[in-house]
Amino acid sequence: MIAAGLPRYTGRTIIAPGHLRRALAEVRRTGLAHAYEELTVGSLTVAAPILGADSAVVAALDVVVHTTKADARKLGPAVRTSAISISRALRAAPPS
Repeated sequence: MIAAGLPRYTGRTIIAPGHLRRALAEVRRTGLAHAYEELTVGSLTVAAPILGADSAVVAALDVVVHTTKADARKLGPAVRTSAISISRALRAAPPS
């Protein structure tokens, strides 16, 4: 995807490969992804991975709000806790 060029959606969209790599490293380190007006002006997104039985990422949980309505630092713990709870439920569910 990087080789093909990263499209710009807003003035805040990450399009520099080095910047994207640093942002992804931070996501791996913290377990949270933040996007502040990167896709849509006025939107704030906080996301966390949902893990399956083998600890592989099977989905993500995200919350998208208007930038004036929330603070990512406050949303992050709630999103992460919810994703962890869903992951635990998936691991506890009997195989179908």
